[in-house]
Amino acid sequence: MKIKNKIRKFIHTVKQKINTFVIMLKVNTSSTREILVDNRGASALEIALASIIAVVLALKILDAFTGIFSNTVIPKISSSITGMFS
Repeated sequence: MKIKNKIRKFIHTVKQKINTFVIMLKVNTSSTREILVDNRGASALEIALASIIAVVLALKILDAFTGIFSNTVIPKISSSITGMFS
């Protein structure tokens, strides 16, 4: 009689664990499905376009600074250095 009760308890415990596992699996499956179906956020095309725009703007600014320094600042420095030593 004791062995039958132990077996019943064991089977009951195993059934509870299996039911808990199945419930957790269903919850995780539904949350994973929600994440995969969600369409919020930026697409790859938007990210690529923003990156290209950022690179082009950075190059334009760098070109502007190069033009300012090579045509305006550096000739004045060169002439003042030449004036100091002559």
